Amino acid sequence: MRDLEAKEHIEQAFSAHGLKKGSRLIKSELARGQGIIMNRKRIQRIMRKYGIVCPHKRKRPYYPIGQDGAPKVADNILKRGFHPGCLRKVILTDITYLRCCEGFAYLSAVLDAQSNELLAHELSLSLEMPFVLRTFDKLAGIEFAEDVISHSDRGAHYTAQSYRDKLREIGLAQSMSAKGCCLDNAAMESWFGRMKEQMGPTDKMTFTELSETVNRYVHYYNDHRAQKRLGWRTPIEYAAGLAA
Repeated sequence: MRDLEAKEHIEQAFSAHGLKKGSRLIKSELARGQGIIMNRKRIQRIMRKYGIVCPHKRKRPYYPIGQDGAPKVADNILKRGFHPGCLRKVILTDITYLRCCEGFAYLSAVLDAQSNELLAHELSLSLEMPFVLRTFDKLAGIEFAEDVISHSDRGAHYTAQSYRDKLREIGLAQSMSAKGCCLDNAAMESWFGRMKEQMGPTDKMTFTELSETVNRYVHYYNDHRAQKRLGWRTPIEYAAGLAA
């Protein structure tokens, strides 16, 4: 089959069903729709020769430097040092989702790594940035150790300029998990998993009911749930012992 004849078949396959295709789908369409077996490399060569181009989705440009001139992705300065030996030295933060009658609700939380005390949380039906910032606003009045670290994954909320500004306002150094390494954020993920397991299904709750349930769980967890790592004390009891 000459190139010009092959071009006609390829163009027909290219536009079949009103959808433009790449060489893989063209090869399949030629075989299924026209009974023509054609090597993919030849299809690609003919497409280049005659300017048959399949539009590709453009990747969104990623800008590694924020408006403040600092890198958006912080170094992993924590290096899984989840137990620094003192209170308010390392705090962990993350976002999880919970089903409710209104759809998905999103929970932002901040955990003290040493005592396991949940320091702040915020529940929202919107995943927009303000609910994460409100979580950190709730840390006002907490006395932190020197050179305190706030550790998170590399999610979009934590690379945002407004989040980095908030950390600077509070006086927290930023740390981020290594790329694709869930172990670097395991402590926070474990907390969310335990919460969901103990609260049970939430999909039949209204947002208000879910918010009340989360608040009750946080109170139970901090004040009444003894933990083996803490010497069978609650996070509040353990924190009081360290502060004494």
